[in-house]
Amino acid sequence: MSTSNPEAGRPAPEAASENPLPESPERDKERLFQVEYSADSVPGVFHEERDEDSVLGDAERLWWLNAKEEIHTDEPEKDTATIKEAAIIERAAADRLKDLNVYGVMDGIGASSRGSGLIASRLAAAELAANLAALPDEADAEASRAAIESALRSANRAVWEYSRNRTDLTGQAGTTATVIRVVGGPDGRPRLAYGFCGNTRLYRYRPGTDELIEETIDHTLAGMALRHHLDPDRYPAPKPKNPATKTAITRADYEAVNDAGRPGAVGEEYEEMIEANRTFAGREYTIGLAGPGDFKPDTGIIEAEPRDVILIASDGLYRSIGPDKIRGMLRRGLSSPEMLQKVAETGGPGDDATSVVIRLEKKD
Repeated sequence: MSTSNPEAGRPAPEAASENPLPESPERDKERLFQVEYSADSVPGVFHEERDEDSVLGDAERLWWLNAKEEIHTDEPEKDTATIKEAAIIERAAADRLKDLNVYGVMDGIGASSRGSGLIASRLAAAELAANLAALPDEADAEASRAAIESALRSANRAVWEYSRNRTDLTGQAGTTATVIRVVGGPDGRPRLAYGFCGNTRLYRYRPGTDELIEETIDHTLAGMALRHHLDPDRYPAPKPKNPATKTAITRADYEAVNDAGRPGAVGEEYEEMIEANRTFAGREYTIGLAGPGDFKPDTGIIEAEPRDVILIASDGLYRSIGPDKIRGMLRRGLSSPEMLQKVAETGGPGDDATSVVIRLEKKD
């Protein structure tokens, strides 16, 4: 399933060449870094017949992977055709996204036995690809951040519109997303424009200090406690009957912590979620589950350094191996396929596991 080892004999997409994207001119010779990229994804043991994660613009995986996946919705023929159409759109944009240094991971959620998460992640990936491929080469970090936010909103609207009149998909077809673009700053150093929703994480590893930095805070119950500095003695890590609740996507954007750091309504809401054992208490942070006016992606800009290593990881990866092993793998220079091979050696991930590794190599 690696981008470095595509399946032989994969048919060429006919529609991919109908609207060729313009080639980009050579850019920014003064950059102090160059980008090396690898991506891979494997299905979890809970539904091995289908991988509901998507890698943005990963053209090598689009065709053979989609051909094997099964849909068990009320309209399987329509949904399968939609997924294949989404693959064509992604394929057409893939080279352009690579040239722009745009990368992303989507983790479909919903009724995994039916494939609703697969539909959401593929639709979102296609919408993101089409929107971000239109970025001009000269777009700086702020312009790229704004474009990513706009693209995430478009992706949410597309999935929401597709599923809202379907009883089998309404409230079921959703996906996380974490998207970045690497650009050069005024000083030639790398800057990362990013946007995310859900619990697909963005890590940055700095070799000089052996430091692994989690750049995003999950939109989960546990992330909610961290984001609002809730007292861990008063609001301990949740241990509800449903273990998924701790990591399920939930509302985190409350402005209820006062200057003294004492939790107000946010603490009460946190307790209510635990008591109710809700898994999707807030849909604002899930593509496809929020109305267009309610969706709230987080965005930002990160000042990076040459030799930094960027990792975008779905929860199937980081929950399988943990931060210490992730740091060790990045320290040793492992690529995405090599990282997932190590996960497989431990018995494989329970959930789909996906990683995108971007190495910001220092120019000589």
